[in-house]
Amino acid sequence: MPVSPDQADVTAVHQAGVDGFVVYSVREDDPHFLAVLERPVPTVVCDQPMGVEGVDRVGVDDRAGMLALTRHLTGLGHRRLGVLCMRLAAGHNNGPAGLDRQASATYPVQRDRLAGIRDGLAEVGIDWADVPVHERFEHSVDAGQDAAGALLAAQPDITALVCTSDILALGALRHASDRDLNVPDQLTITGFDGVPEAERAGLTTVRQPVLEKGRVAGELLLERGDRNRPRRVTLPTELVVGTTSGRPRVEERFFSGW
Repeated sequence: MPVSPDQADVTAVHQAGVDGFVVYSVREDDPHFLAVLERPVPTVVCDQPMGVEGVDRVGVDDRAGMLALTRHLTGLGHRRLGVLCMRLAAGHNNGPAGLDRQASATYPVQRDRLAGIRDGLAEVGIDWADVPVHERFEHSVDAGQDAAGALLAAQPDITALVCTSDILALGALRHASDRDLNVPDQLTITGFDGVPEAERAGLTTVRQPVLEKGRVAGELLLERGDRNRPRRVTLPTELVVGTTSGRPRVEERFFSGW
């Protein structure tokens, strides 16, 4: 059953005549998920939350996937990165997400993807506190376009926009096109997920096996009655280097001594 992250009424969860639940990507304190845990039926989580006692989970190592992507960017010479992320916690925050907001994140996938970027930048001596992160509550191309415009207006020296989803990245590409910014010569843009639209756009991204996640989630739910211990399945990701990532502008490399 689809639910809004702002919806608090959990009556449908309590009254649903089901033999089990597959919960797809909700925050740790989501009231619907807490209601699911009150039901004495098998439950499988896809992506998030993580590490819930007695509950199966299937997902990917988001932190490692984003670390690989960040290493690709730093290997190209980028040191001035900006980040566009999906919602981190409850509340409609549409703007900069400071360290306090990041620390209070209740969406573990976003938390881990930001951590992967932070890990990769730390390897080249970049202080995470200096990296601008802009959050959008809505997960849409329009939201990505708006976020890219706001971040680049505030920090025009950014050479790479790292987006925590392909959808946000597609919005960033639209912003770059509207502003006549050449990608990747003037601005590198990357995503995460590997959706078909990203492939068609030539986006540099981290591809995750979405169909396989769904298949495994169904298998875990069907076999749950035959075992007592929960299972955790982590599927592999793949760094896909497309046409939207390149070396930073020559003047930026010169200025930074690369």
